[in-house]
Amino acid sequence: MTNKTKTNKTKLDLTDEQIIAIRDTYRAIDASMDMLFECHDLYLSDIRELERVRWKLISEFKYLTEKD
Repeated sequence: MTNKTKTNKTKLDLTDEQIIAIRDTYRAIDASMDMLFECHDLYLSDIRELERVRWKLISEFKYLTEKD
């Protein structure tokens, strides 16, 4: 299933999996930033979640690393 999202500048065709990847990434970044601002530290679980959503983005959007 493809969701069509229209913004002021462009029209995006995103799959449900891509939308979930973006949502999960936003939530992981938000939680990590809250922890950093409040405690000036990160839990290993926060770092693990950031790594998980990073790979999910790479998988869903076929991102290439700078090395590629």
